[in-house]
Amino acid sequence: MRSLRYIAAVLREFWAHWISYLVLSGVVGILISLLIIPALRWVTRAVLVAGGVPYLTLTNAPSVIVNHPFTSIALLAIGILLLALVYLQFAVLLTGVNNIHHHENYGWRQIARAVWSDLRTCAGPPSSSLPPTASSSSHSPVWSLVRACWQRCACRSSSPRGCSNAHHWPSRLPASTWS
Repeated sequence: MRSLRYIAAVLREFWAHWISYLVLSGVVGILISLLIIPALRWVTRAVLVAGGVPYLTLTNAPSVIVNHPFTSIALLAIGILLLALVYLQFAVLLTGVNNIHHHENYGWRQIARAVWSDLRTCAGPPSSSLPPTASSSSHSPVWSLVRACWQRCACRSSSPRGCSNAHHWPSRLPASTWS
């Protein structure tokens, strides 16, 4: 019964601010589809043309790596840039959802500043197998959510999948997860 009440509360929260969530996801989606993807396609095409590679597939990738090392390095850099942009998209969405949840009327500039400061202070996941502490230098909503989920997990198995039993997860995350 608690989970049904939690789902009802989450749905009430969503429907109270559905326009804000729609605008947030719509603006991020439009930005990615109209600006980021064409720019990355253009840069990738320019790298392939400059390297003299007519096309790139899985079958000719080994020959491109062997015969065109600078093109391969440039394509690897584009791949790393793509991973960073995916992280930024996720961070912007989580920061925006966090702001909507806390009824903070931040504009896009404040969200961008918060994401940039989170990116600068966040060194990534902890290097040890221990969960990060509250005194960690990273206070981003992304890492606070990861930290809360990690701390909620009752089984600290050494398997790469982590907690595999669904009953070890709580029925709901407390409101402090979002702070």
